[in-house]
Amino acid sequence: MTEPAAWRPPGGRQAAGPDADFLAGKRQAARFYFRYELPRTGPQFDLLDSLDRTTLDARETWF
Repeated sequence: MTEPAAWRPPGGRQAAGPDADFLAGKRQAARFYFRYELPRTGPQFDLLDSLDRTTLDARETWF
């Protein structure tokens, strides 16, 4: 899986220096999140949307 172009430094160069490993770890964590966590949110939102909305539809002025 490749990272989005917006995450790459200009020219496609990777960071160098003392922060290179730290930044590589951040990119790897983002890849994991996009690959394994975000796809799970769609079904969760669908489930929440299908549930009874009685309490959510109540107006504050009714109390």
